[in-house]
Amino acid sequence: MGATSEEVAEARGNWTAWTLPQDRDIADAAKSALLDSGEGGRLAFRIQRKSGEVGWLQEFVAPLQGPVSLGFLRDVTAERLSAEAFATARNFATMTTVAGRMSHRSANALSVVIAALDLLSQTPLSLRNRMFLADAQEAAKEMESLVRALQGVAFGGVSKPEKIDLQAAVRDAEATIRRSAPENIDLSVNVDAGLKDCVAGASAMKIALMTLLLNAIDCLPEGGEIEIRAENTCLDPRQAERHGLSPGPYVQVAVRDSRDTSGVQAEVDDPETDLASSLMPSTNFVSLYSLIRHFGGLLLSEIIPDEGAEIRFVLPACEPGRQERATSDKMLGRAKPSARLLLVDDDRRMRRIVTDWLLAEGYDVHRAASGDEAVAMIGGGLRPELIATDIVMPGIMQGNDVVWAARQLIENLPAIYLSAYPSDTVVARRTCAPGDIVLAKPLERTVFLNAVRRAVASCELQTAQILH
Repeated sequence: MGATSEEVAEARGNWTAWTLPQDRDIADAAKSALLDSGEGGRLAFRIQRKSGEVGWLQEFVAPLQGPVSLGFLRDVTAERLSAEAFATARNFATMTTVAGRMSHRSANALSVVIAALDLLSQTPLSLRNRMFLADAQEAAKEMESLVRALQGVAFGGVSKPEKIDLQAAVRDAEATIRRSAPENIDLSVNVDAGLKDCVAGASAMKIALMTLLLNAIDCLPEGGEIEIRAENTCLDPRQAERHGLSPGPYVQVAVRDSRDTSGVQAEVDDPETDLASSLMPSTNFVSLYSLIRHFGGLLLSEIIPDEGAEIRFVLPACEPGRQERATSDKMLGRAKPSARLLLVDDDRRMRRIVTDWLLAEGYDVHRAASGDEAVAMIGGGLRPELIATDIVMPGIMQGNDVVWAARQLIENLPAIYLSAYPSDTVVARRTCAPGDIVLAKPLERTVFLNAVRRAVASCELQTAQILH
């Protein structure tokens, strides 16, 4: 507590004298109430240490005879701070989930508004109406900046991937859980000695780790075992192609818990989505799945018979010296206007406005309201020359799944990913294949149509494009 034994002895019987002045009356009243009840109890109060730092003391008081009472004092500063961090992690996980959903819907709606204003600007208007139009366009720009800010909140304020010390991140999460988890939770941690750094966002990494650990704790209300495992791994070409990633070195963080899995179906069509979504609340799953996929990783899960369940995420490992080629606009040329396009988006307004843009340019447009519908259309014989798809959609098949399925039948098929999340976060230089383009919503007509021309003309290029 930062006090000498003499100072502690002098304060004996009146610990609340150390209380912060603004809290002193409340603490004194609480202590008096406990003594007057004849039963005693515990109270906690803030103190000002000699160093100037604020801490927390917990006092147990019990009345004896007459004015005499018995008291025990304990410094609970570390416990209080850990509990606050624990609660903050839970609240932040919920907040990012809500922000992600809001930004996704807002970006789609704003795309339609911007498109409508753009069309209106091409019609004859009176001077007065043109002034109103200019105000509306200015307001739309302000709304776009707010949507971008909301997108940042959805990803922990991170818009660009960076080098993350994964070992330190895991140890920090371990320390928080050890201080705050219930006593009936047995936590073990195994980290590879040569664990590589990874590519993600610092805040995003904290969210991902705490989401998995809090989910494991919530699934063990009667207590149990939780294991954190962090290790280097590698995706071979077949694994990478299945998930639309690049083969090579990755890192993996797994959280295994000893929950009862007797009611969970282990045999599923897609272990990446179906099983993981059944092992955690849907809101947490959507947030975590989007976060990991948008940093170029995988979210995987597994049922371990008679032992429990494991959810793990895989992220690209840092590779010093990796270089990416720049694309020359001279190689792009122009797309043939009659190209057959498949547009996939769960927002009907987005499908309608983007279809209008494409039809006006002479493209042959086919539309799907979900990834599942798009895959069914391809399975039914549709052979598009370009896919423009939203990334996160209802149903099992997400945007990258649609592209992967189509490429099993159509070699060198170009793709444009439409994302309501930051575009560089979506790509993380891993999620999209060479030649793919990522556009961040809200969309602008000119930017989108230029991307379509580039995608169709550059299907032979081997460089991922990021357009803003």
